[in-house]
Formats: sequence, C-alpha cells, structure tokens
Amino acid sequence: MNYQHLKNTIIITIALFLIGLGLGFYLGFISNQPKPPSQLPSPTENTATTTVPTFKNTYVNSTYNFSLEYPDDMKPKTSFSQSYLLSDNWNLLTAATSTGDRIIDITVPNSDDVTSGELRIGASRNPESLANCLTEPDYLTPNKRLVNINGNEYTLIQFSDAAMNHYSEVYAYRLLKNNTCFAIDVLVFGTNPEVYDPPRIAPFIKDFAFSRLNEVLQTLKVN
Repeated sequence: MNYQHLKNTIIITIALFLIGLGLGFYLGFISNQPKPPSQLPSPTENTATTTVPTFKNTYVNSTYNFSLEYPDDMKPKTSFSQSYLLSDNWNLLTAATSTGDRIIDITVPNSDDVTSGELRIGASRNPESLANCLTEPDYLTPNKRLVNINGNEYTLIQFSDAAMNHYSEVYAYRLLKNNTCFAIDVLVFGTNPEVYDPPRIAPFIKDFAFSRLNEVLQTLKVN
C-alpha cells in the first residue's frame, strides 16, 4: 500500500466517523423534541373502557362545586409553576391579566426542571372569561375535540411548543357549567437534558406522567 493510498484511506475513515457522530447527535436531539399535537397520546383515549381509579384522598371545593381524588404521593398545592414556555395563569389559554382563580395543582412526584408533570384546575365567573372559555388564542393551531369525563362534556384543546431547548405539551380541558368557566390543564414540560454538562437524566418519561395525571383527571366531578 503506497503512502497516497494510505492517506486517502485515513481521510475517508475520519470523514465517515465525523458524519456518523454528527448524525448520532442530530437523531438524539430530534428524539428529545416534543411531538406535534396530532401525534400526542390523549389522556382521555378509551375512557369508555377505562376503570376510574379510587384514591384515599379527596379534594372538595365548595366555592366552585367540584371534587377530585388523588393518591398519597401527589400532594395538592394552590400555586402554579411557571416555565420558559408556560405562565402560571389560572388558564393557560388566556392573557395574564384575565380574571380567575388558581385553585389546585397536582404534580407528578419527582418532577424537576428537566421534566415536570402537572394537573392544574382554575376557574372564573368573570363575564369576559365566560365568553372566551371554549376558544383558543389566534396564534394556536391545536387539535380540538369534545371528551366526556364523569358526565360532563369538555372541549379539549391539545397543543405543544418548543424553543431554546425547552418544550411543553398541554391538554387544555374547558367546561362551561353553572355560570363558571373551568380550566383544567394537563401538562408535561421541561428542557432537553443533553444541554446540561454533564447531561442529566429526566425523572420520568412523558407518557408515564400523562398516565398518572390521567388517573387523577378521571376522578374529577363537577356538580
């Protein structure tokens, strides 16, 4: 083997290695990006055949006349988290200046800044909030359909977002009942773990978070 042939072989080998390395990083980045809304698993699919779980703990709200059960490892709180892509508003689909109450937040255990899962319930009797309860902002192009949870028909507005290595996936359930707009947001959000040095590991996968939050959602009763 002459020197020129050996040199060409080494160059080709290095080039193939760098192409493979770049492809691996690209595929890894793509796999961590949120799926478009049309591909997201619905927390309420197959509810007709799903057994509604029974938990020991029950949250009852007499002001807005609803109840919700939750497991021992999910402690309710009255504050909502805020992230790069999500506000802490009572209703994720309205402006921060809209009038409404943050009522309860149920968080998946071990949630952190890499991956967090939450079920939020807000409500409002403000006339403007009532008028816009079942609509979405103009900038969204969501999947939208009706779902039934314990006898109440909700408008489900499903959407996702991603920017600057942050992502969010949201199932926004809206119900108009008893002169009240109920905003139930089931969401998973976080960051790309590969941007940390060293890379971090998410506490759970998104499907796990949605599954656990859906179990709680199925116990929601608005009277």
